[in-house]
Amino acid sequence: MLNIFLCNFISGKVRGRCHNSCNLRMREANFLPVVLQNLSQYEGRLIMQAVSRYGQRSVSVVPKNLETYVSISVNRCRFLDFSRFLKAPLPDLVEILRSKSGLGSFKFIAQYIPEEHVDLAVRKHVFCTDYLDSEERLCETSLPPLAAFHDRITDQHISPTEYHNAQQLWAAFNMVNLEDYMRQYLILQSLQFADVLENFRDVMMQDYRLDVLHYYSLPGFSWDSCLLYTGVNLELFTCEEMHAVVLNGIRGNAYNVKYYVIIIIIIIIIIIIIIIII
Repeated sequence: MLNIFLCNFISGKVRGRCHNSCNLRMREANFLPVVLQNLSQYEGRLIMQAVSRYGQRSVSVVPKNLETYVSISVNRCRFLDFSRFLKAPLPDLVEILRSKSGLGSFKFIAQYIPEEHVDLAVRKHVFCTDYLDSEERLCETSLPPLAAFHDRITDQHISPTEYHNAQQLWAAFNMVNLEDYMRQYLILQSLQFADVLENFRDVMMQDYRLDVLHYYSLPGFSWDSCLLYTGVNLELFTCEEMHAVVLNGIRGNAYNVKYYVIIIIIIIIIIIIIIIII
């Protein structure tokens, strides 16, 4: 079989030698995956508020229901929800990665953070979101007190250890005001998330030879992994009823559930009206 050099037709770089048939089967992804920590519950709503400027033809949505989204695509950018792959909070994932692989696995942090501060950068960091109620707060030249880091949504306080980490972060990066702390906090959160995501992606690629960023959630990835490892060829549907059952079960059939709920409410209202009339 003829051996040729496999090239990237976008960058022009040579990837290596391969068979001609393999080269013909090679397909480049026609989208750019953009992974967010909580697309379904938070970031997705912000994106949908701004998509009107791109026009309906440039935007496509994979909804779970009327309020949450599995994925949002704007032009060639596909926004994915990382919580559909791993449910654990980011600090827990960072701690797991650190305990199993050490500081050497945090490549993005090592690239952008000085070596003497890498150990501090991979710790859990906190921010006083509720305390920041005005722009003038950003000009404060000292770290707010521990009580300012109280979270009203969860009604939780940070621990003295977490506050001590915040004090060390303030001193290590020579911060002048609270705006500097906010910027550094966001940078570290982004770098930690990037390292966790790339390590998760590398592990899945090594174990299953599939890229998780080509999927919307872990169940879809698991399904293709099962088919790849078992080598099973699924037969096509020969019965129209079997095909209809699968179509009705797509995405959890959330809309059918809402439909039945509405019917039950209407029936209850009718019964109440009948009782009142009688």
